[in-house]
Amino acid sequence: MTTAKGYTEMKDSGIQWIGQIPTHWLLKKAKYCVSITNGSDPKSEGSVPVYGSGSESFKTCGEYKEGPAVLIGRKGATLHIPHYIEGRYWNVDTAFDVKPQEGFSLRYYYYLACVFDYNYYISQTTLPGMTQTNYNNMKLPCPSLDEQSAIAAYLDTQCAKIDEIIDQAKASMEDYKQWKASIIYEAVTKGLDPNVEMKDSGIEWLGKIPNDWCTIRVKYAFKIKKEIAGKLGHTVLSVTQRGIKPKDMSEKGQFSLDYSRYQLVDSGDFVMNHMDLLTGWVDISNMNGVTSPDYRVFQSSNPEKYYPDYYRYVFQTCYQQRIFYGFGQGVSGLGRWRLPAEIFLNFYLP
Repeated sequence: MTTAKGYTEMKDSGIQWIGQIPTHWLLKKAKYCVSITNGSDPKSEGSVPVYGSGSESFKTCGEYKEGPAVLIGRKGATLHIPHYIEGRYWNVDTAFDVKPQEGFSLRYYYYLACVFDYNYYISQTTLPGMTQTNYNNMKLPCPSLDEQSAIAAYLDTQCAKIDEIIDQAKASMEDYKQWKASIIYEAVTKGLDPNVEMKDSGIEWLGKIPNDWCTIRVKYAFKIKKEIAGKLGHTVLSVTQRGIKPKDMSEKGQFSLDYSRYQLVDSGDFVMNHMDLLTGWVDISNMNGVTSPDYRVFQSSNPEKYYPDYYRYVFQTCYQQRIFYGFGQGVSGLGRWRLPAEIFLNFYLP
């Protein structure tokens, strides 16, 4: 019977993450296949790229090692992201570098490292990680060198095709995002009739608007509310570009804050992160709760005349098109580019 990849006979490797392997393959500890060495801090300046556990160099130095090599992480979130590197390099102590021993393909090792079950070997410390001993004592599936090379070549070809598709998909996604933003902008500022007579709005960001439209300042269409909860027990809400969502109170880095000092949000209220006009957002809440007292909560003063869902698109367009950003104040380099209440209330809307 023919099994995976055309092999006729398979056997259990005895290792859960590897599963079955062809009967003619061996299992060897990594220390008999590759040489794994520690990194260290460089001591001189130069042009050699320096790597940690990430896939990008973060500085340069004067010392160097000669590639090719595989860099594997020692601690943290990048453990499962090996990096194949050629040419001169240097690695600091957050990454081990791997070189092949005779009869073993480094490129094959790289692909193995992409699928290691690190939880099977990891050292449970304050910050879980991998030691040199952990890596050395891993058992690896070992076909012949010719078969290793063939597998690596096959994966190089297939992964290159997939990477190309991913790159094209990312480019297409950006195109679609821009298209979506332009459709929203045109609809909220020009309406739906392409043949309607237009007039100059007198507002730079709006440009021309339909003849029967007018402009109005925010303060005449919306009112800011600031009602402090005064007690605990409310759902804490976060403003994200995917909507207003309950805050995950189990996230690492959360501090025990007095959420009774947060401001109330009713379903239908706008919540706006006006403290960060670059990555912040504004949306309408579909639930009751509380949100940061630093955010801006407001509502339509006349929902029948100033329809909230239409203005949701208007306000979000002002984020997407960096219109609010142009009216902001603060220190942009520190992410503190905010829209003061006075400027917001006097901002002109269609």
